[in-house]
Amino acid sequence: MKKILIVDDEVQIRQMLERFFKAAGYATVLAADGLDGLEKASSEKPDLVVADIDMPQLDGIGMCATLKTNPATAHIPFLFLSGDNQIGKVEEALQQGGDGYVTKPFDLPRLMAKVRALLGLV
Repeated sequence: MKKILIVDDEVQIRQMLERFFKAAGYATVLAADGLDGLEKASSEKPDLVVADIDMPQLDGIGMCATLKTNPATAHIPFLFLSGDNQIGKVEEALQQGGDGYVTKPFDLPRLMAKVRALLGLV
């Protein structure tokens, strides 16, 4: 069973994504901000990280950059989920190692297609 780390400071988003991914047969781990996400990524060894960009403590871009520079976590695909769809923000996120970017509000089937592609399940 593939494990997805969901990192978002909005409780409702975390819970909705958790229900969605569990119903699709994935295990989930939740984190409320980038620092918590870094700890969970190191301890839980997820197969994929799905994270918001704008979060307290450490934003998603900083979290991604940190994970991608650590040999133990650099291989984990990182999907940004953000309400910010400005070209500059998308480019920055991908330049820091992001493997994909989905804007909020998002379409669940499209999100699942992106997740499956990043997990190599298509």
